[in-house]
Amino acid sequence: MRGAAARAAAPAPIVDQVPRPLREQDPAIYHLTANGVRQSALFRDDADRVGWLAQLPELCERYRWTCIAYCAMTTHYHLLVRTHLANLALGMQWLNGTWGARFNRRHGERGHVFRCRYASAPINDDDHLLETGRYIPLNPVRAGACLHPLDWPWSSYAAAIGLEPHDAWLDPRAILDPFGREAVGQARYRVFVETAIDRD
Repeated sequence: MRGAAARAAAPAPIVDQVPRPLREQDPAIYHLTANGVRQSALFRDDADRVGWLAQLPELCERYRWTCIAYCAMTTHYHLLVRTHLANLALGMQWLNGTWGARFNRRHGERGHVFRCRYASAPINDDDHLLETGRYIPLNPVRAGACLHPLDWPWSSYAAAIGLEPHDAWLDPRAILDPFGREAVGQARYRVFVETAIDRD
């Protein structure tokens, strides 16, 4: 009787946590980012960036993604991808899980590599797509890592404007076609990006 009374008098546990909203998974174009834990380096050197970029062709093949643009910074990365199946979470789980394991193995570390879940923003219209297509190559410039987007070799910008070859897993046409076909689109996209260098 005493135990039952004590249980009845005990305050009910307070539940104040709201479940995280489900991520959108529908096939679409997404801007994806992820950051190193405590803002530490996600890529400590160029060899790390080479290793991460080497995962992107496998990512696209495994999950039937098309990479439109990418940029590997120091504390984070940016990806602009088109998914063709409802598998955004699966692809990001593979990418970040694989990179986290490789990072720890290479640097002899343990524990979390990423600060939190990746961020995903669906691209809702053409203006959003073009602004994202300009934001990604300008990210190292605005972060003070270089003076010009072509000075940062760890982005897809040079390939997008036709200065470097690229394989089929990278297809920047989504951000080029609004400016025109082939060389015309590349030239106009380059102007669109580079006239914004000193805007900030």
